[in-house]
Amino acid sequence: MVQLMVSVTRRKMGGHLPVIISGGLSVLVGAALISLAGADNPTLAKNLQAIDAYLDAVAQR
Repeated sequence: MVQLMVSVTRRKMGGHLPVIISGGLSVLVGAALISLAGADNPTLAKNLQAIDAYLDAVAQR
């Protein structure tokens, strides 16, 4: 979250777009892990498969 906030601030000063994208993806994946961890029967394998499927879908846009 900090990476995203700092990169957005620095974007106005000529920051780097890849850092903004990386920070945004980190926030999304972190939120996905937290939400999946609260599931009825959480397992690491299920969480990683769900995140992988989500990132594939985002990459295809």
